[in-house]
Parts: sequence; C-alpha cells; structure tokens
Amino acid sequence: MWGSSIKRKAMAVNCDENKKVREIFDAAIKLESEIENDSNSSSSISHQEKTTRCIQMLEDVTRMISELGLFSTNEDVDEVITSDLRYFLLPALLGYLTLRRIESLVSRLDLLKIADVYYKDFLTRCQDYKIAKVEAKEKDDSDACTNSTDLAQMTRRREQKIQRFREQKANEVRLAELSKLVESEHSDEEVRREFYLVTIKRWISTALEDLDSIHMEKGMLEQMADSRLNQSNVKAPDKPRPCLEPLKPIIITRDKVQAAVFGAGYPGLPTYSVEEFVQQRYGDMQIDA
Repeated sequence: MWGSSIKRKAMAVNCDENKKVREIFDAAIKLESEIENDSNSSSSISHQEKTTRCIQMLEDVTRMISELGLFSTNEDVDEVITSDLRYFLLPALLGYLTLRRIESLVSRLDLLKIADVYYKDFLTRCQDYKIAKVEAKEKDDSDACTNSTDLAQMTRRREQKIQRFREQKANEVRLAELSKLVESEHSDEEVRREFYLVTIKRWISTALEDLDSIHMEKGMLEQMADSRLNQSNVKAPDKPRPCLEPLKPIIITRDKVQAAVFGAGYPGLPTYSVEEFVQQRYGDMQIDA
C-alpha cells in the first residue's frame, strides 16, 4: 500500500517536471523563431540578447532532460514517446544559435568548435536512434578532394549535396502541410509524430550544411593565424585577457546526471532537483521569451 502510494506520488512529480520542461522548451522555440525572423542586424544588442537568452533556456532544458533520463542507449526512435521527440532538436538548435553569437571575449574559432560539437552530437544521436542514416565527418577533407584526381569522389560529393538539397525542399513542403494540421484542435498523435520527425530531418540537412561551412571557416581562420605568426619574426606580446571559464557545450548525457539531483556532473552549478531548479530560475513559469 505504502509502496503504491509512493510510486503514484513519484509519477505525479515526474509528470509535473516534464510539463515544466516542455513549457521552457516551447518558449525557447518561440524565441528562436523570433530570432530567425528578426529584422534587426544580427550584431545588434537586442538580437544578441535574445540569442544568449535562448541558448540559456535550451541549455537548461538539456540539463533537465539528462537528469530526468528521458533517453536511453538501447532505444530506437519507435520507442520514444511522441511528446519527447522534440528534444532531439536541442543540440541542433544550440549549434545553430552558437554560430550566430557575437562575443567580444570569445574567439570566433572557439564558437565554431562548440557548434561543431553540438551538430555532431545531434547527427550521432539521429543515427543511433535510426531516425536517418547520416554521418558527421570528423575532419575537413575538402582539400583532399580539391587536390585529388579522383573525379569519382568529387562527383559523389556533388550528388550528395544535390540529394540533400532536394530532401530539404521536400521536408519544408511537408512541414508546411503538417504545421497546419498540428495547429488544429483535432490533430492526432500520428500527425504530431510525423511533424516532429520531419522537423528533425529538416534540421539534419541544416546541420550537414552548417558543418561544411564550419569546416571551411575553421580552416581559413587557422590559416590566417598561421600566416600572421609566419610574417612576424618576433611574436607580439599577448594582450592581457580577463580570466574566464572556457565555453563548453552542454549536451544530453546518455544516462542520468548522477543520482536524482540537478547540477551533479556540472561543476559550479548549485545542486537542485529539476522542480527546484525550474522554480529558482523561472518562478511561476510566466516565461517571457
């Protein structure tokens, strides 16, 4: 009797926490849409404030998802409940927004490296859960292809990009159709599930495109840095920089973040339960995105 009562109470708390996490995630999605459609310059203060705020919210959700243990290493996508499919987008959204950050105290190269980690984590998770067959290349092999006489390899890469473009367009058309159905009061679970899966596949295309751009830009920045060093016989003294904690990507862990406390495994964060953390950070959930 006592065991059943405790179990029901635990399920109720977990359900309530999941609801709060969904509310924060949905608010972040709304804010990301505002950022994407913002008419202000991406370097404007208001745009960057929104970007930073959205990243913080998505990082919070990522930590809470890890603590709640919503994902397992021995699952595929068919075993994930429809309402949780949205969380596959977390690393993709974080990668996308990280690329759009402008930080005076953080180098562009560091931001590229963090976005690279996010996108590769997203693609690996999609591969592991059998959502799509994708591979995140580990290094930029564009130079190898450019200097190679292997025309077959170059042709294959070109065909892959064309196919990716076609899939992206098809996903966008289908998403527009599904969006209208999902907004209907009578949308069923099958429609909502397809909506999330097609959204994930659209972001797979975005991740692959952005990874190509990241690899190119990283190579250019590294070459420029090497060139500056080679042109100077005497290295100029480094300007003193504030002592800051290095930026680190926050990704969904493959198991719960130690025991049942939020913050464990994330040094420097207070230790809270998910419910306590949400209350401390977001109060009564009147989230103003």
